[in-house]
Order: sequence, then C-alpha cells, then structure tokens
Amino acid sequence: MKALITIGWLLSGTAWGADALWQQVENARRDGPIADVNAATQHAARVFFRVLAQEAAKDRLSPKSRSRASALGLHLRVEGDRVLLWGRDEPHGLFVFRLGPAREILLQAPHSFYDLGSGDIQSRLFDALPVRAAFFNSAHRYGGPGLKKEDRLTPSPDLAHRPHTLFQAATLGLSEALNDLVVIQVHGFRSRQGESVVLTAGSALQPARLERSLHHRLQSIFSPIGPVVTGAARPELAATGNLQGQILSSQSAFLHVELSKTARENLLSDPSLMAAFGQSLLAVQP
Repeated sequence: MKALITIGWLLSGTAWGADALWQQVENARRDGPIADVNAATQHAARVFFRVLAQEAAKDRLSPKSRSRASALGLHLRVEGDRVLLWGRDEPHGLFVFRLGPAREILLQAPHSFYDLGSGDIQSRLFDALPVRAAFFNSAHRYGGPGLKKEDRLTPSPDLAHRPHTLFQAATLGLSEALNDLVVIQVHGFRSRQGESVVLTAGSALQPARLERSLHHRLQSIFSPIGPVVTGAARPELAATGNLQGQILSSQSAFLHVELSKTARENLLSDPSLMAAFGQSLLAVQP
C-alpha cells in the first residue's frame, strides 16, 4: 500500500525532490501576529481534528470536511494520499495527514523558521515514513528573523507556548482519536557543550522506558557528532514549559528532541543518517 513505505525509500533520495512537503510549509508561511481562538472555536477544532484523524485512518473523508475546515479559518486540500490544512488569514500552522494505513505517530516542528532545519527534517521524515500526521508552525516564533528583543511581537506567535491556538486544539484532537499516539517534536539548539541531542519528555507523564529506549538509539547514531544527553543535564532545554507536552501528560507519549546545529546539518546532508534517525523514531512503542 502507498502509505506503508519502507525506510529504503528515504535512502533513494526521493524525499529530496522539488515536491517535498517542506516547500509547502514554506509556501504557507506568514510571519506576523496570531490571535487567540476562543473556547468555542477551540472545542470545534478539537472535534474536527479528532474526526479527521479517524477518517484519515479509514481513508475516507467526509464531504463536509472542507466546509468545516473553512469555518475554522483553514484551507483544506487533498493531494494523493495526504490531506493538507493551513491558515487562510492567520498563521495557525500547517497540518498534514496521511490517508490509509499509517503508524500512530505525530511529528511536530513548532519553530521551523527559528530552529533552522527542524521543519525541513520533519517534512522529509513525513514524506518518507508511514506516520499519520505532521504539524508545523507557519510564522516565525518572534514575528520575524533577526529582530531585537524590544521589536519582537507580543504576545509571540510561538505555537509551543501559546495555549489558545488551533495547533494546540489539533494536538488534543489527535490524542483523543488515536489510542497509542506518539508525539515527537524536533527543535534545534547551538551546542555549548559539544552535545548532539538533548532528549526529554518535558513535563509529560509517561513510562520512563520510552525516553530510555529512544535515548539508547539516538546515542548509537549521533555519538560521532557528540553526546546525547537528557533534559536533566541541560535544564534550559528540558521543555518543561512546552504546552503540547503539558496537555498530553499521561494521555499520549510525548518526546521532545533538541538537535544541535551540527546534528541538523548532518541529517539534511546525509541520507543514511536521516534514515537511521527515522528508524529510531519508528521504533518508539507506547
């Protein structure tokens, strides 16, 4: 089946084609402010994304999906085996679902245009791996690149730290629709201690074995670049304030992967390393 692609497809180089998902994420970018959505809209979005995830698993969308998306301020487009949604007037994010069989994994990149390379990495992984969905931001987390602190937008359009957003509601909707959902966020940092990866579950309550097993796999592939450490070693990167981790808590597995600049550059230039990274994420079992 089309959704059940193997990791070998990633090694083929197809994921680096001009039609890769990352280009669509960049096309949806609108740097600027984002308004909080009210409680009624949050509820409607939560229900919409819950139903959409269930329909995607059955490879059958309701004829009303497009009008329901539009009522939330989202465009909806179906392309082959995927459904794409993005903000019509505001940078609510870009949401993509795979139709048909797929692993219950949600990839997220909330800081695609700030943690450079993080969105590109997640888009390539979604293009190549049989995972259910991927969510991206569609505005720079501070309103634009290179801004001085006093010129940054307030409140910030940072989807990892804004509670009243469609991004947050969509995450909750998927966690309700999929019993064994694993949410994996990728972020970026500039290494100060030579580390390659900082892995944490943030404030999410979940079995420690999930973090330990992924930590072991990441060590095996990133150790030539630098050590893989936990959030305890780098508390400023421990994601305790990450709102997706907080709302999921014990409801779904949540893993927060901080990749150093060198690790991101190596992933984007080395298909074998990217393939190994993808395999390590697919191996996470809730």
